[in-house]
Amino acid sequence: MSKQIKITQRINVPLYRVWRYFNTSVGIASWFPEQGAMLEPKAGGRLRLLFSDGAIDCEMVEFIPGKRFSYRWNTGGMLGALIAETNPVFELSEELTDTGKPYTIVKFQETGFGDTTDWMEYYAQTYAGWTMYLLNLKSICEGGLDLRSSVRLCYTPD
Repeated sequence: MSKQIKITQRINVPLYRVWRYFNTSVGIASWFPEQGAMLEPKAGGRLRLLFSDGAIDCEMVEFIPGKRFSYRWNTGGMLGALIAETNPVFELSEELTDTGKPYTIVKFQETGFGDTTDWMEYYAQTYAGWTMYLLNLKSICEGGLDLRSSVRLCYTPD
């Protein structure tokens, strides 16, 4: 059985405000890849993520506005992992507090990791990375602070 990552993040703003960080290149780059992103927002479209140590080209699997964002990317043998594709999936939903104030639940899951020792470091680094990036998404949505840099204020699509 292969390993997977599952993380749920509550973000205390309405769903439409969170979704804006998924539906444009600028929005994605605001919380995830530190050097930028290029998005073709449709199933079968392209997603290019630019990091300080290179770019990763991905294929969009699903793009359902306001609900679901998923893509496939190749591990490329990073951190000793075997070369294989993994599939990150973001599911968004809106709920209401007891006082009727909307908030967003982001459910993240990434599948496709092997369970052999060859995968251990890659899996651990990926899990830690997603934990940080989803916390960064929450921080940006709720207050505009980019946690990737303690002094960097982020693009806020209003």
